[in-house]
Order: sequence, then C-alpha cells, then structure tokens
Amino acid sequence: MTQQEIQQEIITLEAKNKSLLLKAGAITAAGTTIALILATRHKRNFWGKVGYFVAGSTLSRSAAALAFSSQATANTARLNLLRSQLHELNINS
Repeated sequence: MTQQEIQQEIITLEAKNKSLLLKAGAITAAGTTIALILATRHKRNFWGKVGYFVAGSTLSRSAAALAFSSQATANTARLNLLRSQLHELNINS
C-alpha cells in the first residue's frame, strides 16, 4: 500500500468515526426530547422533568453506544494500524 493510499484510507476512516458520533448524538438528542415530552404529558413537576431528562439521555446514550461502539472500535484499530504503517514508511524513506 502506498503512502497516498494509506493517507486516503485514514481520512475515510476518520470521517466514518465522525459520522458514527453524529448518529449517536442524534439518537441521544431524540431520546432526551421524547423523555421531556413524556414528562410534560404526565404533568411532572420540575424535578420530575429533570429525572425524565436524565433517564432519557442515559438510556438513549447507552443504546447508541451499543449500536455503534463495535464499528467505531474497529475503525479506530484500523486507523492505528494505518498510522503505524505510515510512520514506518516515513522512517524508511
């Protein structure tokens, strides 16, 4: 693999990781919003809404982490391998 191919794959994997983070953030925001809507419909007071907010964000963040963590871990491992290969190419040239 050439230096340019390695750099291009690094850029691609970094973009994929950023995309996964954005998706996880969107899921968390949706879960938090739904929790607040439910708290309002159930006529909770301020602290009840805070509780729903915390529970909604925690549960939705956990779901997002489960959904995307394996792909993000695989991407990061591949990134580290490619960076070490790039470093070796730079040392040898």
